[in-house]
Amino acid sequence: MQSPFRLRHRAIESLPNLMKLNLKMMPFFMQKAVGERLLNQFFSDAIQDDELYFLEDKVMAILVKDLDYLLNITVQNGRISLLPLTAKADVTLSANHDDLVYMMTRFEDPDTLFFKRKLKIEGETALGLEAKNWLDSMELDILPNWCKTPLMQYAHELKRIEASLPESSAVLTP
Repeated sequence: MQSPFRLRHRAIESLPNLMKLNLKMMPFFMQKAVGERLLNQFFSDAIQDDELYFLEDKVMAILVKDLDYLLNITVQNGRISLLPLTAKADVTLSANHDDLVYMMTRFEDPDTLFFKRKLKIEGETALGLEAKNWLDSMELDILPNWCKTPLMQYAHELKRIEASLPESSAVLTP
């Protein structure tokens, strides 16, 4: 019988593959409908306070490298919109999913990830730095508990597993 830690470890290891499969299978219109609703809900204060001015009529791509997933985001008419993959990005932020989870949960800040070359910015550097600075100023409290709690638990488990692995294999990849 496997230990509870080993079972959690295996479940966490399999999650990136499940996410990758689900994201590949989900049609864009569904990603757009769900993604826009959630993003506009989560970032409603930032939108109202005009904190996302730098994305107005600009396209920021977020590439989750290990999931082979690309998301194009813009702000149009005071709303966050997801654009098709064919949209030309003005800036691209790229990282592995675990680093993005660490950034969202404040286990790592964007500057640290950037200087460790785990968060890459390509394209319009000024736009990318504004996006990185905005991400750095974000508080986890903007997320509802139904999202924040599992995200924090996932980040804790990732860190725990990462600490138990040899240095060369510390990143979980699908």
